[in-house]
Amino acid sequence: MVLVKASNLDLSQVTFSDVKTDNHGRKMVFINKNSGKIMVQTPKMYAPNGIKRWRKKDALDNKDDKFEMELSFYGENGTDKNSQEIREFKQKWEEFDTLIKNKVVEKAKEWLGMPKLDLNTLESVMYTPMVKVPKDKEGNELPYPSRVRAKIDRETDAAGNFSGRFLSNKKFKTEVLIFDESKNKLDVNEDNAETIVSKGSQVVCILELVYLSLSKTTISTKWKLVQAKVFRNQESITDYAMLDDNSVQEDLDTDEPVVEKTIKQVELLHEEPQEESEEESEEESEEESEQESDEESEVSEEVVVKKPEPQVSAASAKSKTTRAKRGVQA
Repeated sequence: MVLVKASNLDLSQVTFSDVKTDNHGRKMVFINKNSGKIMVQTPKMYAPNGIKRWRKKDALDNKDDKFEMELSFYGENGTDKNSQEIREFKQKWEEFDTLIKNKVVEKAKEWLGMPKLDLNTLESVMYTPMVKVPKDKEGNELPYPSRVRAKIDRETDAAGNFSGRFLSNKKFKTEVLIFDESKNKLDVNEDNAETIVSKGSQVVCILELVYLSLSKTTISTKWKLVQAKVFRNQESITDYAMLDDNSVQEDLDTDEPVVEKTIKQVELLHEEPQEESEEESEEESEEESEQESDEESEVSEEVVVKKPEPQVSAASAKSKTTRAKRGVQA
């Protein structure tokens, strides 16, 4: 496999394997580049919610916890070089979505057992795009930038218990690597992940396309995090920030007191609301076969085939409750 910048991925070299069925009856197709895995590096992007842990509200342990990272296309309208790279990344991924949808329509009978599949039906009912537009539970678009999502796999021992480590390859026990802006490796695990990659951080990520998941109700690509370089949110308040008597008097003589400035900074970093996505409920059942998918994808080569996020309004923030039917963020 060859690592490329996401915007430089040559879609003309993308191939699709025959449909595969795992031991649980779930269908998937491996999407490759010249018969090798697709692995890309993103531009520097905002992770509005950092590394997220989702836990069912009635959970007694971490067995069903889910970890993921979302990258926002915020800044795509800027004029600097990074904004241009974000725009090119988004455009490439929208083209990638189109390529996949056309292939699903073409292979509807072979992959889904459907004699015919209309593109409009696929888009409106079945397909979860890689470039996701934030929506509320009624399907109305929210005023936030589009985003892409990557799952973060967890390590299990022989007894099926989670070790706390994150893996980029379950077969070879390869850990997910996280570095700071000085290229120092950070010790990340399930307990500290939300602190190491906190809300409002900026990240450059290496993502790997695992497979295309297929069913007659939900079709979606599965991307996983392999590596990330984190530029932590420097505007978060992590130390003593109270104004002592002397500093208060000094700030009274300024145009913008430190307190007001700090409040503005924190408000800008309010995370985007999270809505329940159709593919997430299906992902829960797919977790059991993730190692099988890793192992099969290893041999898939033989097949034919800078600014913080805008403040959330009170009305938009209300959409966070749409997750309640599955779980709450731990």
